[in-house]
Amino acid sequence: MHQEIEPSPTSTHLQPAGATAMDRVLDQRTAERMAGGFSANTRRAYRVHLDRYQKWCREQDRTPYPATPQTMAGWVSGLRDMGLSPSSVEVALSAVRSEHSRRGLAVNTEGARLVLRQHRKSWAENGGRVRQAAAITTQQLRLMIDQAPAERLAGLRDRALLTLGYAGMFRRSELARLNLEDVRGCDEGLEVFLSQSKTDRDAHGTIVEIPYGARRDTCPVRSVLAWMQALESEGVVGGALLRGVDRHDRISGTPGAAGTPSGRMSPESVGNAVKRLARRAGLEGVSGHSLRAGPATTAILSGADRSDVAQQGRWDPNSTAMERYIRAGQGWERNAARHLGL
Repeated sequence: MHQEIEPSPTSTHLQPAGATAMDRVLDQRTAERMAGGFSANTRRAYRVHLDRYQKWCREQDRTPYPATPQTMAGWVSGLRDMGLSPSSVEVALSAVRSEHSRRGLAVNTEGARLVLRQHRKSWAENGGRVRQAAAITTQQLRLMIDQAPAERLAGLRDRALLTLGYAGMFRRSELARLNLEDVRGCDEGLEVFLSQSKTDRDAHGTIVEIPYGARRDTCPVRSVLAWMQALESEGVVGGALLRGVDRHDRISGTPGAAGTPSGRMSPESVGNAVKRLARRAGLEGVSGHSLRAGPATTAILSGADRSDVAQQGRWDPNSTAMERYIRAGQGWERNAARHLGL
């Protein structure tokens, strides 16, 4: 199966002189591999937005590809009228731009971005705020760990999830992707191999170093090793590191246990486990992302260098997300109002 990518009359740099009809043909396998360059979450979100965009174009009697500047601006304005938040509109706009690029088409989004900018201002003036996960402290993490009894397999799993996630500043997707083979013990602690991550788009892989903790109950190395030993005792010596545990305290993927054959926790189930333990501990606003926001903020507040935090959490040192944690960790200590003599 093949699909022909229509050229854009404004993208002559993409259409070499003497190009044949076949030069614009993309076979299905290559198209699928191109799509695979995005994460699964991005692919799902883009598909939803592209379907919505194409439906809107049909209803408005507009040409979706290539879109005119007026069509793009009208599309963004329509999304605002649908009640989408500015961040959702941003994703929708990225989806349409990406699809144009995939088809070899140029698209002007200047007007669309002006509409989006006005939407952000209006949204903020009316009380809209970007929801941020609570940046849990180490003390709050201990409260959550107390809700995971070490005498049960589910408790051992949750302790490993919490402490490893916190020390490695892991994303939910990164934790869910880890295999037993990715974790190696060393004198200093653990070396955890990430085959890919959000900021490692070309999947070069990276090693995340996890040192021993000062306290046994919050030590990520001891917690992970205890969980791995429990897995081995249940006959699990390969595959997913973090696995579901059913209500009978049986590990998913083992005989008689509920769950998927692989036993692997999904990013959603990792996040749900964090939320469940937080609720039991009486904490509000905690999500899976709190395992990144919390340690980053705590480390900065404790005097860690920005570059060291960025390296551990696999952020670009100039990341805007990173800047939020810097401000949260240093805001009170370095607040200029302290020097006003009030």
